[in-house]
Amino acid sequence: MLFPTERELEFLTSLKRSWRSLYREECARITACGTLGWRHATPLSTVAFQGGSDFNVAGVPIAREAALVEAGLDLAITPTATFGGAFAGRATGQSVKGTFAIRF
Repeated sequence: MLFPTERELEFLTSLKRSWRSLYREECARITACGTLGWRHATPLSTVAFQGGSDFNVAGVPIAREAALVEAGLDLAITPTATFGGAFAGRATGQSVKGTFAIRF
């Protein structure tokens, strides 16, 4: 079995997040959100097999100055239920996320 003995992760993210209500009625509310940022990470782990000596495992670092961009919309259909969608673009790829949340 592989056991981590030491982990180091240099990880820095500088970002700006913002939310703004676009539409508000008694039964619905639309909120837009966005994020802009820069990211840098270089992973390094020291691991060992049980009873064995330590060795280093290095991951592939992301781009030195990687951009992070996210944008999304939330639609509150009741005071406790929300539909949402978001797009995220990063140096490692893009993603689209849909959500449905009920707060209780």
